[in-house]
Amino acid sequence: MIFFSVIVPIYNVEKYIEQCISSIINQTFLNFELILINDGSQDNSLIIAESFLKDHKNIYLLNQENKGQSIARNLGLQKSQGKYIIFVDSDDFLFEKNAFEILAKNISKNDFPDLIIHEETRFYNNGVRHYENNVKKTEEIRTGNFTDDLRLLIYNELFVASPWDKVLKRDILIKNKIIFPQGLQSEDMIWSSDLIPYIKSYSCLDYSFYAYRKNVSDSITKSIDEKHLMDIIFMLDQIIKNNIPSQNNIYEAFWAEYFVFLLMNSDCIKINKNKFWKFLEENKFLIKKGYSKNVDKVYKFYKIFGLRLTSKLLIMFRMINNFNRKYQFIHE
Repeated sequence: MIFFSVIVPIYNVEKYIEQCISSIINQTFLNFELILINDGSQDNSLIIAESFLKDHKNIYLLNQENKGQSIARNLGLQKSQGKYIIFVDSDDFLFEKNAFEILAKNISKNDFPDLIIHEETRFYNNGVRHYENNVKKTEEIRTGNFTDDLRLLIYNELFVASPWDKVLKRDILIKNKIIFPQGLQSEDMIWSSDLIPYIKSYSCLDYSFYAYRKNVSDSITKSIDEKHLMDIIFMLDQIIKNNIPSQNNIYEAFWAEYFVFLLMNSDCIKINKNKFWKFLEENKFLIKKGYSKNVDKVYKFYKIFGLRLTSKLLIMFRMINNFNRKYQFIHE
């Protein structure tokens, strides 16, 4: 049986796709299939991807009209045959050749868990790498039981809204029909939230092999705009209606981080201001101490300054932080 199915959606990433594919096919562990889904690319991405097919029988290339990353990932999942699913974004790459080998050993050692969590290394344009290693920091306080540890994982940014830091049993996704929603930005949020009831066992990998590109102007990740934020409100509203209050405040803790994200980017709202702020006012209970490290920081300001002034302070912080990063990369 195929052990890993690696799913890579591709859209206009000719600068990065060769490195991405090469980093996967050059792994020392060979029991995997690589499923590439070309989502109607208009540049040379498809030509580059096709150049790998002749010499690698475990690569499968699927083509579709431009329907978005969610549909591409869902198609890859539908065609996959592996025991475990690995998602890789096409502008990212694996910087260790033995990544799959280490993953496979971790899986076997931990009795084939439902979920394996690994952390990304942030890879900047100037070659700088940054790795938090929250796995190591929480090693002594994790019990190994997913339900018991989930609040801890959320608080320490180990269970977050992304598919590429998770290795998952394919059966869990297929049997429970956990797919990426169509037509929404930040679809990773609802997808990750939907996983929560179905994960029984997990392990953490104290090893970072995934290079997550930052400061990429033409990244597959969309920039923040009003639709992006209103999509988050739509998803969060559904979660609030269906899952809150939740046992041990799991969903509140998970989504609190993204409530703060709305506050930090509220200046992007131009049309739906009244709807936006009404939603935030009604759900400000999500800013609560103990939900996550970032929420704890915001909570201190919120208790002193209130919701709207806290939002302005967060916007200012975001702008200063973005300026410092741009200045740093211009001068390095």
